Amino acid sequence: MVTIAMPAVLRAYETRYADKTRKLAEAFGLKSGTPAEAVAAMNERLGIPPTLRKLGYKGGDLDELAEESHKSFFNFTAPFHPSVAEYRGLVEEVLGG
Repeated sequence: MVTIAMPAVLRAYETRYADKTRKLAEAFGLKSGTPAEAVAAMNERLGIPPTLRKLGYKGGDLDELAEESHKSFFNFTAPFHPSVAEYRGLVEEVLGG
C-alpha cells in the first residue's frame, strides 16, 4: 500500500519541498522526470497496480478516510500535515477515484 501511495505523496511534496525533491531526483539518478514519476514507473515494472481499487479494495467514505488520515499519529513526524481537504485529494488519488 505504501508503494501505491508513494507517487501521490511525492507529488504533494514537489511544490512544498522543491529543493528536497530535486535532491531526491539526483539521488535516484534521474535525467528527466520527477521522483513521483520514477516510483510510478517502477511500480508498473514490478506489476504493482497504480491504485488500491485495482487491487480490489472498494474503499469507504472519502470524507471519513480523509478525516481519519488527518488525525493519524504519523502526522507528528511528517514534514507537513495536510489539511483534511488535501488528504481527501490524496486518498481519492490513491484509491483511484
